[in-house]
Amino acid sequence: ADAYNHNLNTSEETYGAITTTHTYADRVETVQQAQAAGLSACSGLIAGMGESDKDLVDVVFALRDLDPDSVPVN
Repeated sequence: ADAYNHNLNTSEETYGAITTTHTYADRVETVQQAQAAGLSACSGLIAGMGESDKDLVDVVFALRDLDPDSVPVN
């Protein structure tokens, strides 16, 4: 494998309302580990899950900081 997809999905603030099986920090760390292993990271977001406009802005900036090679928006 040369690429890995692991979406952040939403902002850190809203994440707990969507998923309880793992944390937002776990998602970020997984993408960072894939990047450190030399994989092409793909990480994006899913809109329309009850998030606010601020949440969408926050996750876009988080993705910018994470710097994946591709960013799907669903």
